[in-house]
Amino acid sequence: MSFALPQNAVRTGLLAPVLLAGCAAAGALAVRSAPAAAALVFGLAAALIVFTDFRALPLVLVGTIFVESVSFGEGLTVGRLAGALALGVVTIHLLARETPGLRPDSILLAGGALFALALASAYWAADAAYVFRTIASFGVSGGYILACVVLIRNRRHMQLVFATFVAGAGLFGLISIVSYVASGRAAGGEGLQGDQNYFALYQAAALPLALALAAMEDRAGRRSLLFAVVGVIVISVAASLSRGGLVALAVVVLATLVLPARLVFGSVTRKVSYALMLATAGTLALLVGAAPFLERFRSIFDVSNPQADRASGRIDLWRAAWRGFLENPFFGLGAGNFQARALDLLQTTPGVDIRRNYATAGRVVHNSYLEVLTELGIIGFALFLAVLGLTAWRMVVIYRRAEAFGDLFVERSVIALALAFVAIAVGGLFLSLEYGRLFWLVIGLVLALDHLSRQKPLTPAARLGPAR
Repeated sequence: MSFALPQNAVRTGLLAPVLLAGCAAAGALAVRSAPAAAALVFGLAAALIVFTDFRALPLVLVGTIFVESVSFGEGLTVGRLAGALALGVVTIHLLARETPGLRPDSILLAGGALFALALASAYWAADAAYVFRTIASFGVSGGYILACVVLIRNRRHMQLVFATFVAGAGLFGLISIVSYVASGRAAGGEGLQGDQNYFALYQAAALPLALALAAMEDRAGRRSLLFAVVGVIVISVAASLSRGGLVALAVVVLATLVLPARLVFGSVTRKVSYALMLATAGTLALLVGAAPFLERFRSIFDVSNPQADRASGRIDLWRAAWRGFLENPFFGLGAGNFQARALDLLQTTPGVDIRRNYATAGRVVHNSYLEVLTELGIIGFALFLAVLGLTAWRMVVIYRRAEAFGDLFVERSVIALALAFVAIAVGGLFLSLEYGRLFWLVIGLVLALDHLSRQKPLTPAARLGPAR
């Protein structure tokens, strides 16, 4: 794939002065705040890559989700910097008409309505600061989806995005396994994500993308490498000690075994190889994490020990969230305001033992569906379900279109994204990820693939995918 150089920035001489000014600012800032200076340097480096080759932005964004919680201090995380960069680049290129403009789309409209409702909730929320914090996170995720929709314009580009995601899963999967073993199997591996549960979900979402790349690959060596990454993913999820991540992975793996071999693997022989690899990785995963997993599972039902987590407090948090929903069922408590009310709701919800170590202020619901219902009421919940339902239906439409064209690349890609979406939907039962990067990134990839699926392949090679 050949990326075009955006000539406007170079011809007008803007690039060099901006970089020089940025470097000078970083030097001056280093005297007062080294973390902030480091963040600025990171932003300049990413901006240089993107503005020199702006369609590389989706690759940069995919790479950052595995390190999105890495902080430069003072709330400056990699994820926030990347999202702000994405919004800036997309805005500049839309204004400069370097890329096709955005078209009205039902999924984007539903997402925009959800954003507007969340912002409006500042008027009735008990703590507007939590609303604006949530809106900021939602806006950063908006940069991820818009970058995919605007900038991904060919099949090779989509394949590179998949490859970046899979490479990140493989690399940080190995890091998490090493850190888990180094901890004496006492702490779950999390790569550099910052949370073992989110890390495990990202790994589960990467697995079908690795299989899609393997199905498109004719070279046995590369295909074996991709299967090896799948093995690393399975073991790393076990090493994370994330129960929700394990459930999401199990659902995805089961789906890959049930779906037709032609679409997921390319042949029955490859499916058999995959099954053997799963058996091997599963055995290693049991050796790595069976005992710690059993202990964590047992703690859910240990009602006598105040230190037991009862699924990390999720059961009691869900009860408290439902109580919060009943207070204002139509409009909710306000975006992010379960955190503001968490301790109060936990203390006043019947059946909750406030002696437990999770009965503290600032807790999230740990269930995306219930959190939206509690914070944005029935109206917000309907909009969130609309985003989910419209995305699912769009993938059905894409698959049918690709099937009619005989377009195996799009068929395999949409199945991979559908399985990743299923992993996220399952993970949403245990995590608060409705405003998260991964959720909206996958939706952005679906919208980009929708555009690609309208381009009828001209040759048999194009139907199968990128040329070797």
